[in-house]
Amino acid sequence: MFKCLAKKFNKCHQEPLPPVMTPHTMRHTFCTRMANAGMNPKALQYIMGHANIVMTLNYYAHATFHSAQAEMERLEAKPETTVENTEETTEAAKAAA
Repeated sequence: MFKCLAKKFNKCHQEPLPPVMTPHTMRHTFCTRMANAGMNPKALQYIMGHANIVMTLNYYAHATFHSAQAEMERLEAKPETTVENTEETTEAAKAAA
């Protein structure tokens, strides 16, 4: 049945499916692509039907060099957050009042 679906897909699309394609490889590819797109891991675990998050993260979701590089660039682009010394701010406000 799956081979018939793959043949129909290949007739309708310019880029055919790889010659060795199974429902499991499609599931694996879906999970990996969703993880690399930044999907919430717990939501992905639920969609995939995994009882344990370890299965989702260790067996299906693969990091690549490019995904790791993009994540580092995203973190570098975030503006730095500063924390004020609240004691000094409170004392300055009291002095001004």
